[in-house]
Amino acid sequence: MNDTSAPAPRRRGKVWQKLLLSLLPAAAIVWLMQHGALPILPRKEDFARMASWTIPLAVLVWFASYLTRLVRWYFLLAPVQVVPLRTVVRVNAVGLLAISVLPFRLGEVVRPLLIRKSPRLTFWAASGTIAGERIIDAFCVSVLLLLGLRIATPRPDLPDHIGALPVHVNLVPRAAVLSALVFTTACLVMAIFYFWRAWAQRTTEAVVGVVSPKLGRWLAGKIAQMAEGLGFLAYRRYAIPYLLLTVVYWLLNAGVFWVIALGCGLGHIGYFGAAATMGVVGIGIILPATPGFFGSFQLATYAGLAMYLDAQEVPHLGSVFAFFAYAVPIGLTAVVGVLGILAKPSALLSLNESDPAPSPATKTWPAENEQATAER
Repeated sequence: MNDTSAPAPRRRGKVWQKLLLSLLPAAAIVWLMQHGALPILPRKEDFARMASWTIPLAVLVWFASYLTRLVRWYFLLAPVQVVPLRTVVRVNAVGLLAISVLPFRLGEVVRPLLIRKSPRLTFWAASGTIAGERIIDAFCVSVLLLLGLRIATPRPDLPDHIGALPVHVNLVPRAAVLSALVFTTACLVMAIFYFWRAWAQRTTEAVVGVVSPKLGRWLAGKIAQMAEGLGFLAYRRYAIPYLLLTVVYWLLNAGVFWVIALGCGLGHIGYFGAAATMGVVGIGIILPATPGFFGSFQLATYAGLAMYLDAQEVPHLGSVFAFFAYAVPIGLTAVVGVLGILAKPSALLSLNESDPAPSPATKTWPAENEQATAER
């Protein structure tokens, strides 16, 4: 139960197998879109209708949003162990590149592997901060999606198809409500695992122990370690800045979609229509996906646009929007990630190092110290 070593690095052969395997769903989605009259590449005449200022302005707004995203992780890590902000930004950039490139969310392990730091910031503690980040992000996307649907009301006559695909568009608002319920529940579970982690450990060990006592003890131990990464929940000077930066990040990210919509001649959907479309994309790529989220990103974009555009606009102006809404964030994430690697290439060697053992002298972390002091 006290084993804190990080998972052994996967063999290169297995990584290549997963990469090749991930190409199958990507090919299936592309085939589906082609047969559904939803182009990956827009026609030249549709490209020609886009305003020249679109991409430069979208890039500026994206950089503002992405810098916010890179910085905010600092406030999740600090309650566990303070890491220099420049290190947080660099590691975050490299990790998000890995998430964007590698299939099935394999890149999620890169950030905790690179950020580990003795004595207390273990792989599992860092993974706990990322779990909290993902849950809060999904909750924010769901709320922004519902807000967008409320303010930018979809067409009253939602079609029973997206392009030529026989998928009823009214499934999108229903999925929005479901995702909001799921991730609201996930936020509550996250809070339980932090504030009542001893109970969560015992419950996990008892439930899983029915199948395998050894697995139950191991999993309960990892839950305890990951719970350390949720310390921001009770540490206000970290929680408040993180939540504010998260809101700013998602509002700016929706701004990128809005700028592209304006430049593509789709300004009538408004900021909140663009935000709702972004929310559909966020939900559409949240599960393990293809490399670069290719295919699933575009398909989710078309599904979001179909709530606001005439059916004949979706495969034309909608295709230009879908192309740039994908190319701008994914392309720039790759550029910033490569710069992060070039800033300190030697840091990649830490991917093969063992996880630092937690210090026995630092079992109580800042949030608990603050609470204990208040009680006294």
